[in-house]
Amino acid sequence: HGKTLAEMLVKFDYFIYPGNMGLSIVHALAAGLPVITHSNLEAHMPEIIYLEEGGMPIYFDQDDFLDLRRKLIEIDGVLTLNERNKIKQFAMTKLSIKSMIENFIKILKKE
Repeated sequence: HGKTLAEMLVKFDYFIYPGNMGLSIVHALAAGLPVITHSNLEAHMPEIIYLEEGGMPIYFDQDDFLDLRRKLIEIDGVLTLNERNKIKQFAMTKLSIKSMIENFIKILKKE
């Protein structure tokens, strides 16, 4: 109660999203969290590209929660603070409002 999303996210080690992802990716990356989601990339919203660009994604087979469990066991304690900082830095530079506006302007100039 009364806690912001950012205050909650910094307490987590991973961001697990078994459904089809969208803007939640941006929140997770801004908190420096690696994202764990299903591997059916076509089912996700366009924001899934951010994981490939700098989010250190961890994929499991869609609807296979035993595979999700295996992935969690594999990565337990592996992620370093340095890696989390790289994820956060990617989000702060590539997913900032300024960056999004600049990219939007580039798209408009191409048309």
